[in-house]
Amino acid sequence: MSELHRGRVIVNFRRHSVVEREDGSRIDCIVKGRKLKPVAGDYVLWEPTVDGGAITEILPRHGVVERYDSLRARQVLAANVDQAIIVNAVEPAVDWFTLDKYLAAAEANGIDAFVVLNKVDLASDTQRRELEARFALYRRIGYPVVFLSTASGEGKDEFLGRVEGRTNILVGASGVGKSSISRLLLPHEDIRIGEISASRGEGRHTTTATTLYHLPSGGELIDSPGVREYRLWPMPPRDVAPLFREFRDYNGQCRFADCMHRNEPQCAVKSAVSAGEIDERRYASYLALVGIMEEQYREW
Repeated sequence: MSELHRGRVIVNFRRHSVVEREDGSRIDCIVKGRKLKPVAGDYVLWEPTVDGGAITEILPRHGVVERYDSLRARQVLAANVDQAIIVNAVEPAVDWFTLDKYLAAAEANGIDAFVVLNKVDLASDTQRRELEARFALYRRIGYPVVFLSTASGEGKDEFLGRVEGRTNILVGASGVGKSSISRLLLPHEDIRIGEISASRGEGRHTTTATTLYHLPSGGELIDSPGVREYRLWPMPPRDVAPLFREFRDYNGQCRFADCMHRNEPQCAVKSAVSAGEIDERRYASYLALVGIMEEQYREW
């Protein structure tokens, strides 16, 4: 039996992965066994072969980013993600409900999140004050917020300090500047993997493959169009409330143990909203998400 080695998947192309050894070098590996489906970020065990290596086991995962296809099959896009960088911008204007959905998705998958407001150089003084006030809510409930301009450099050091030493993904709506932030994180990296897999003729996959990149200051970025469209998938509606951090202080205080925090009497969460202890707009996002899950989960 060949000796097994530990490594991390940099990119996977169906039954072939590029694996980084513990010494930092890389090796082409086939995937041994149809049940194994490695993804970028996976830690794996592999054994040497005549022309490279073979992945024999995927080690336990955390921080899984996934989606579901039209047949409702679960597709894992990335694994062992520590942190989601949720990007918003001054232009286009912040979609607060979309921000709350991304935060809920991160909570659902056990991934830390921090919030970025990009393009702050475009904000007027009045806009800046208004946005500072709005984002202060997220700071109060425990999410770091960085005001960033990739054009002027504002917030750059704080931003880079928050990604250092962690495995990150970038998410956010179209036009908020995710690509410019990728270039900030990886100034010397052409976001492709073609040169690594050229020997196997995998170059045609380079624009869509989910890939792990090492950051110059330490840490990693896992990036692909699929990862950037990360979202909250259908779940039982009653599972939504735990995804809102500010609700957790009121656990067990409602009259009914199965309270959905909507129309029930003596609801501690609704009382907190009335008292200004929970933000009304965040509560509205919660109600909207519950409504979406009622419809989607029933269809699934």
